[in-house]
Amino acid sequence: MKKSSMAKKIIFIVLYFNFGLYSLLAQEENINKLKDTLKLESLDPLRPAKAAFYSAVFPGLGQVYNKKYWKVPIVYGAIGVSLYYYSDSQKDIMFIEMSIKKDLKDIKANLNI
Repeated sequence: MKKSSMAKKIIFIVLYFNFGLYSLLAQEENINKLKDTLKLESLDPLRPAKAAFYSAVFPGLGQVYNKKYWKVPIVYGAIGVSLYYYSDSQKDIMFIEMSIKKDLKDIKANLNI
């Protein structure tokens, strides 16, 4: 029993190392150097900085500079929605403040009776 178990372990170890070495050697032999067939587009290093500057001056202008015109309505939509919710919440805050002041006046008036 022990001999067959030991033999199986030895065979496993030998096969394991054999396959491991084979895969290492196969990788070394099959290294192919491919030529880059795609031409790289020359990038203007100032282009992102210029777009950021334009966007800081006038929102959405950086997207126009990068020729992504479809993003401009998204920018102005986001600005418009933000302004709408800001003004709407300011109206609610003013209404709540006025109601609290009115309630405090009523409480003071009732206490002075």
